[in-house]
Amino acid sequence: MRIGRLWVVLAVVSVLTVTPATASWALRPTPAPPSGFHKYSTGGINGRSYSGVSVSRQDLIISPSSCVYQSEWIMDSSSQNWDELGSEYGPGCVGPSNSWYWGWASGGAWHTSGTHALTPGQTHLFSVYYYIGHYYYYVDLTNFFTLYDNRYYNQDFAGLESYDASARVGPFQASSLQYTASAGSWTPWSSPEIQRLDSSPMCGHFISVTDWQAGENVGTTC
Repeated sequence: MRIGRLWVVLAVVSVLTVTPATASWALRPTPAPPSGFHKYSTGGINGRSYSGVSVSRQDLIISPSSCVYQSEWIMDSSSQNWDELGSEYGPGCVGPSNSWYWGWASGGAWHTSGTHALTPGQTHLFSVYYYIGHYYYYVDLTNFFTLYDNRYYNQDFAGLESYDASARVGPFQASSLQYTASAGSWTPWSSPEIQRLDSSPMCGHFISVTDWQAGENVGTTC
């Protein structure tokens, strides 16, 4: 993992309204322009009161014709409320192409809270975690955002989300997957795990309990 610079970006604090988790599980899209194509290759974990998600991965070197995200989410089962951190590529994303982005959703309404230019091909540690009434969004050692959100969630996910049917992505690994539960310490993911893997051209699987491998338009190589 590459360690980021030891400086802190001033965080914008937002208020997240609590909405009961009542509906069945399904990932909801990160906002992007209307598209006939929208698919996922993501690994997940559930069954606890989650307060954090962390993944080590490489930022992609791609130039898609529409938006592609490498994302991680901590979310509830209603799919209406979540905290999200990731990398975005191509036109039509929540911010500029080749950027890290971060934000949150309440009641299904997405709020982009910031972006930062990334360097394709570099590997970083992406983390979102809870501490005393707030969620902290980190890339390596840099805190990019702090969100007031005084609750836990029941699902963690990480992987690939695509709005471009022709994009060739990966395969890449979302590695060293960890969670925190009830504001506890970081813990490696463990079985049982869940996944959202859509049909071709998406592909993906757990290569270990802490490593999800995802790709698009790469045949059976992932």
